[in-house]
Amino acid sequence: MADGYALDAKLWHTRLDRDSRRVNAVFLPGQLPANLRSNFDHQDFRSSGLDARITHDFGSNHTLTFGATAYTERSPRWQRSNTLLEADAGNVLRYAQERSTDYLAAFAESVFRFDRWSIIPALRVESLALDIDETRVSSTVLRDAIDARFQHFVPLAGIGASYDFPDQHLQAYGNLSQGYRPMRYDDVGNPTSNLIDGNDPDPSKTLSAEIGLRGVPIEGLFLDISLFHIDFHNKIEQFQISPSEVERVNSGDARHQGIELAAEYDFFTGRDGTHLTAFASTSFLDAKITESVTASLIGNTPAYAPDHIAKLGLIWRALDDKLKLGLTGTAVSDQFWRDANTSTGNVVTFVAAKIPSYRVFDLNGEWKLNEHFSVLGGINNLTDETYTSRVRSDGIEPAAKRQAYVGIELAL
Repeated sequence: MADGYALDAKLWHTRLDRDSRRVNAVFLPGQLPANLRSNFDHQDFRSSGLDARITHDFGSNHTLTFGATAYTERSPRWQRSNTLLEADAGNVLRYAQERSTDYLAAFAESVFRFDRWSIIPALRVESLALDIDETRVSSTVLRDAIDARFQHFVPLAGIGASYDFPDQHLQAYGNLSQGYRPMRYDDVGNPTSNLIDGNDPDPSKTLSAEIGLRGVPIEGLFLDISLFHIDFHNKIEQFQISPSEVERVNSGDARHQGIELAAEYDFFTGRDGTHLTAFASTSFLDAKITESVTASLIGNTPAYAPDHIAKLGLIWRALDDKLKLGLTGTAVSDQFWRDANTSTGNVVTFVAAKIPSYRVFDLNGEWKLNEHFSVLGGINNLTDETYTSRVRSDGIEPAAKRQAYVGIELAL
């Protein structure tokens, strides 16, 4: 663009189909209930978007970046059932929804550099709107069909700073920033919940603070250590407000704090064209519910907040990064799946209070044939670990077993 200005713009389109199959009843082996039914749930996700940002260098050594991101998504959902357990598809429509999302964000940030100091203020305004038109209401709910638009505007701000120690090749950094958890379709239009008319919770918001130290104290070794604190406000929960109605409401606050450690070392540092890098990172988390309309939850650990997560791996790069091969292991400690920190169910439907810890290994590779074409491939869950990382109201959701993939990347 003009002198001192640069434009970076991207257009994208994605499509994802999600199909799942579940049985509506839980039973012991050999004791099939009379009302057995298989449910086939289908969701489409088709989105198109634009991200455009302009960078402007000004003053002695400062940079301003501003721009916008926008996308629209269409996501119809339906569920069909079949009384045959081994059926390939459903033949009775249970419910159907036409859903869409419209998102727009405008942002601006500037990097001010003063000798060893860098100061980075940032502002962002987001608009998120969900449209739900329920064309077929489930027979299991008593409410009317949902046909509404749910929209929220969220202003966000943040500021970061860093200070360089050039002789030690280190940098101290810190930031304070606002964030939020965007609305989900199920927050305002769950097809199987008796949501009260006017159900529309506010977005949950966060205030995050972090301080840390990072750098390359010796050649080939990168280290990063940081402390963080996150206040989570207006958690969303579902409450039974009458025998036939529920509401998703902003129920309380939570606090997350901890420490993160990361390191990388290149065994072949200084060599041209070939590198073997070992990396490791871990985080230790202390999380607690601090406020809740349900008094018994105060002091509990929030759902899906494991005490620690660790990653360890190797990355081999050769032929000037044209060939890459990586092995990554991830270990997650046990965690509660509900804020109540209790188990549910009976002898048949029992689900323990905690999701067990698990370890997963992934292998991936890339071969860059030329500046335009690359071949990608890998194996997820290399050891075929049996585990779950999510629990639903109707039971656990098993994680994917070993999966191999291959693909081609085209760069124009």
